[in-house]
Amino acid sequence: VSYSENISYPILNMVLLQRTAILIFIGTLFLNGQDHSISFDGSNDYVDVGNVATGIQTISFWVEVDDITSRTDHVLDLNGTDYIKIVNGEVTVNNIDNPTYYINGISGNRTIASIDAWYHVAVTTATGINVTDMDIGRVEGETPEYFDGKIDEVRLWDDIRTVNEISSYYNTSISN
Repeated sequence: VSYSENISYPILNMVLLQRTAILIFIGTLFLNGQDHSISFDGSNDYVDVGNVATGIQTISFWVEVDDITSRTDHVLDLNGTDYIKIVNGEVTVNNIDNPTYYINGISGNRTIASIDAWYHVAVTTATGINVTDMDIGRVEGETPEYFDGKIDEVRLWDDIRTVNEISSYYNTSISN
């Protein structure tokens, strides 16, 4: 795992969880009143995670976006062709087959309605994704390339999480 030089403090670990889940733990949203997410400036910040796993079918993360009116923010690049972005406040994917979207635990919702507010985003697919070159906060070669806002608790699973499981992740932050 490596970072761009402008990200100086993240708590970043990868943990293998039961039922083959990969957790890219950036910290918890708030710990003792402090924000421990990673803040991206939209111009050159990202986290290079590298080769993670194969057959990923569920991706989730917390996001706070700085602009939802006239911007494309590239949130997660999984392998150079499969990625998640936010376009004018709507979560969308590139090259992920038949995605089901969840915002704050609600299936079918794709809208980030306001800036400076946290949203839990999850995307599921029946087709496994090989996460071979993961970047958090950018999609290399896209314009704009970088994310502007905050990202926390990125999680990947090799199975399709149920509505109840996704709702549970929305309602419970990971403890330190």
